[in-house]
Amino acid sequence: MAGSLKYFTYTADDGSNFALLADESNVEAVNGAEVAAITAATKYKLPGNVTPRSATFQNSDGTIRRKVVVLNDAALALQVPGYNFIDQSSGVAVFLRRVDGESIQLPNLADTGLTDGDEP
Repeated sequence: MAGSLKYFTYTADDGSNFALLADESNVEAVNGAEVAAITAATKYKLPGNVTPRSATFQNSDGTIRRKVVVLNDAALALQVPGYNFIDQSSGVAVFLRRVDGESIQLPNLADTGLTDGDEP
């Protein structure tokens, strides 16, 4: 974490917008012009069962590692091999190492089969 925290608009893969609290300097450096302001339509925080898409950056020595949220698909397109930014806390260039997509954990709705008195 290099700077202050700020709410950003995170656009999920299904097009839904959520508020996401993240490190301001890193998110703005990685997402560039794709950073959307929080609006009245962005009412809810990102649900706990959604892991946002992210990009992991690391310096050449491997001593600095930053995992930064990628806010939308347009910003995801910017994450190409060789992409880098200057880490604000250390002043060192960090390079793209890995990109992870959004994942959603869904509850298991199947009944366990135990007899507990409710309707099957």
